[in-house]
Parts: sequence; C-alpha cells; structure tokens
Amino acid sequence: NALQLLLLSALRHVPTTHLPIPLARDFGLFYNGLWSWQWPGSRINLASGEFTTIWVRPLPGAERFEEGSLTDAVFNAWMSNDRVLQALPVSTEWDDSFGGYAIDVSAVDAGTFSLTVVLNYVWASSERGSADPAPFCVSSRLHNEFSTCDDERATVVGGDGAVTVSVTGLEMLPDQLEACSSSDAAGRWVKDPGAWSWRPYSCHHRDYSRELAHSCSQATSIDWILFIGDSVTRELSLSLASLFDENETQPSVFSDSFTSLPLRSTFLQWIDVLDDSVDKMTTGPTHRRSQQFIELILGHFNLGESGTSTPLSFTADEHGVSLELPMEAGMPDVFVMNPATAHVLDLQTEESYLEFVDAVLTYTRESCCVGSGGRAPIRCIWYGAPYIVAPAEGSPYATQKRNERFRDITKSRVEANGYRYFDPLPITRAREDATWDGQHYMYGDGSVLSSI
Repeated sequence: NALQLLLLSALRHVPTTHLPIPLARDFGLFYNGLWSWQWPGSRINLASGEFTTIWVRPLPGAERFEEGSLTDAVFNAWMSNDRVLQALPVSTEWDDSFGGYAIDVSAVDAGTFSLTVVLNYVWASSERGSADPAPFCVSSRLHNEFSTCDDERATVVGGDGAVTVSVTGLEMLPDQLEACSSSDAAGRWVKDPGAWSWRPYSCHHRDYSRELAHSCSQATSIDWILFIGDSVTRELSLSLASLFDENETQPSVFSDSFTSLPLRSTFLQWIDVLDDSVDKMTTGPTHRRSQQFIELILGHFNLGESGTSTPLSFTADEHGVSLELPMEAGMPDVFVMNPATAHVLDLQTEESYLEFVDAVLTYTRESCCVGSGGRAPIRCIWYGAPYIVAPAEGSPYATQKRNERFRDITKSRVEANGYRYFDPLPITRAREDATWDGQHYMYGDGSVLSSI
C-alpha cells in the first residue's frame, strides 16, 4: 500500500499556481475502515432499499497542502451501468470527525454499478472580495471542451470505475406509473433505446407533444408564458417553441413566438449580462442591480402592477444587439425566471444577490402572491441552476458550492412569496457527460412544464 501511494504521488500533475493545490489523485475512497483497494473484490454489496455512506478522504501525505484547501473542495459522484445512471449526492461540507466528505449511497435498482467520483473545485466557497484564495477549478471539463487529462486531473483514487456497487433485490420499478404531481420527485437516468431519459421512482413526467401542450393550455387558461433569465432559461423557451416548429428572432437575447394554439412564448435575457453599465443601473464591485433596473425589466411586462408598462430600449454594439420593445397591454399567465446564475455567481456577493432576490419578490408580490387588478395571482416559477461542473463564464467564483449556497437562501424566500422553486440539481448532477461547458446540458429534463 505504501508503494501504491508513492506511485500515485509521483504520477500526480500539479498545476501552475502560487498555492499548492490538491488534485483528485490526492483523495481516495474510504468505507468501513478500509481504502478502496482493500475492499474485498473491490465491491460494496447492498440490498435494494439499503443506505450507506462512503467517504472521500485525503490520502496519506496530503497534509502538505495549504491549510483549508483540503477542507473546502467540491466532489461529484454517480454509479452507473449500461441501463441506469444514478447520482450520489456528496456533501460540500468537510466532516471533522471522519476527516472527509460523505457520499450518500441509496440502493434502489438491482444490478452491478461502476462507481465514479470526481473532484471539481478547490477553495470552492471563497467569496468575491475576500482575503481567501480564489476558487480553483480542477474539473475535466474546461473551456467548452473535454480535457486530455481527465483521469489524472478529475478522478479520485478508486472512483474511476475500478470498484463497483452490487445491489440485490427488486428489479427496476415498472414503467407504468402515475403522472408526477410535483417537479421534484426523486429519480435516476434510465437508458431507453437510443437515449437516456430522466425517470422518477414513484411517477413519470409527461412527454409533451403539440397536442398535449394544446389541451394543457386550454384546460389551464394559459395564453402567455414569459421567460426572463439567461441561456439556461432560454433553452426552456426554445424547447416550448420547438413543439410548434416556431422560428425565433434574436434568440440569444429576445424572442417572441405566437403559436397556432394560440399560445405566446416570450424570452428576454437580463440585459446587464450583455452590458453591466445599463445606464449605471448595476453598480459597484458587487454589481448590485438597482431597483430602477428591476422595474425597467419586470415593469415592462406589468409584473409589478398592471398598466405600468413602458417601452424597453437597449443597445449593446459589441454583441450586435439592438432592442426596441413597445409597451405591453397585459401581463403573462406564467412567469418563469432565473437570475442569470452564472453571471450572479461571477460578479455578486451573497449580500448583493439577496438584495436582488428580495427586490424582485417585493416588486412582483401582487402579481405572484396576492393578485393584481382583480385577477388571481399568476403562476410564477423560479428556475434554479443546474449542477455546475466548471465555470462557463470563465469566472473562478461560479462554483457548485456557491451555487448550492445561493440556492438554499433563495428557495425558502421565493416559496414564501408565491413562487414555485424548480431545482434541476438532482437531475443534472450525474450528467457530466452531457454538459459541453460545465453549465449547459445537452439533454433537457422537461419537468418544469409539469409544474407549469
């Protein structure tokens, strides 16, 4: 074992940085008092319905790294075979008593699964403007391409498929289940002929066709769905429009489609993502979004109070974008938004982000929680961020640990103010293979439409 550790240390690739940064190969898997290479048959045996914990711990000799770099890391884990891919949540908090990070393993589907555990970030919780070292991304997916050194840089010892989890008991749950009544039902990815699909354990999500969308729109009196956010939110808007083969205009910033239902689908990107000056409406080193800026965007669609819409004009020459939007007479029936999460994590502190969240909730309270102009509240959905493997915006501060912290402080706030919070983290956590830049996923989940 000592020789093995010596060889692993010799093979380690250390990045060029002013601080010694631990890499994935400086961590190993620990279970029942044994390292992974000591497990009998390199296997963990579980029965369906059983739960256990595996630990990611620094290997002997890792104490030479900078204090705090070992205890502020983010790992991701999943187990898979040719039929099922199941995410295994890894704690983002270091456990002093066990000296590592806990991986929660729930045995559900019977079968033999390869175990994968990767390291994504070191110094993952450092706040912008603090004295702590900037977060360091050691993910194998950087700069919109796959790394040529995936295993050496990203996979922990024992977490490269060398060990397996064997689950005995029940076969996979049957396909004939009731439709899901909630968008956050626990599940896993199942490979159907030709593609992976997200399958909750207790129900199934609808596969929306043009006809089903039509009947749903009529039954719920939904004539207009408004999406405001970033490229992740835009994908939802485009997905809906694609049901009707609609052509988009300026899809990167603004689109407005009228389908044959008739159903209107509108998308607008937060314009400070393109130009953070926006007539000085976002200011300071933490890029606070002013009340004036929020009212400019949300007020255009009458989301504060009906009849307050004003024309919206915006130009960003470097992006070739010019918008001239006339006043809106009504308000949407459904409002889906996110805060442009990568942009927020890149530039804002927790304090300035919370100011934005509270300002949005205060401004839209009548529309989303109380009702405005004699009408019932509209349906409002806060769309969370997917699992962040690597910072697509190129900022070291767009880490998964900060993403989860921002999610936790957002969820309770928005749900207390009439919004539903949709969390794509459980769905995207196990799909690192499906993200081309660390934040955008090639496979949609569709479940936000069920919550609408």
